[in-house]
Amino acid sequence: PDTMKGAVVAMVPSTGEILAMYSHPSFDPNDFVGGISPSLWRALNQDPDLPLLDRTIVATYPPASTFKTFTAAAGIARGLVKADTRMPIACTGGLAYAGRYARCWLAGGHGSLDLASALEKSCNVYFYQLAIQLGFRDFIEYGTRVGFGRKTGVDLPGEKSGTFPQSIEWWQQTLGSPPQPSEVMSLAIGQGPNDLTLLKL
Repeated sequence: PDTMKGAVVAMVPSTGEILAMYSHPSFDPNDFVGGISPSLWRALNQDPDLPLLDRTIVATYPPASTFKTFTAAAGIARGLVKADTRMPIACTGGLAYAGRYARCWLAGGHGSLDLASALEKSCNVYFYQLAIQLGFRDFIEYGTRVGFGRKTGVDLPGEKSGTFPQSIEWWQQTLGSPPQPSEVMSLAIGQGPNDLTLLKL
């Protein structure tokens, strides 16, 4: 419906070519030709739906479960998993690690899954374990190499870089204390200090 706020980016996966970008609500750029009227400019700026906000390259969002595809890719690149790889601990609704109990979204758990099924069912516990196997420092290093926390470099003004720790030291430098080892679990499922523009995702 017209009342919804959001954005869409369509790309060619093999090349990164952008086919379409759309942010809603929007505005009519023709209103700016020859100079926009003060009343319309004021209305656009005061609109609570933020029509001037480009939700494709300026707004940032926690990637949440969509980030599990990155965690899977990192595990595949390191040779830790294949499509049929199961984790040592079956999902019973959560996982205890380093003094923290992190829940799966399915309270009753998913049981023992391979990677393909873990992606299909979006099982948090599978990806907690995969990130722990990757190691906190390597997980962050791999994410940084892929480009999280940096702009894409699209030829449009105002693009935001989003947030992704560029090193383990980021927590101390930014938040004033070192990270808990279990923080890698949050990052693995697209939570924690992890937000991206739609274009970056």
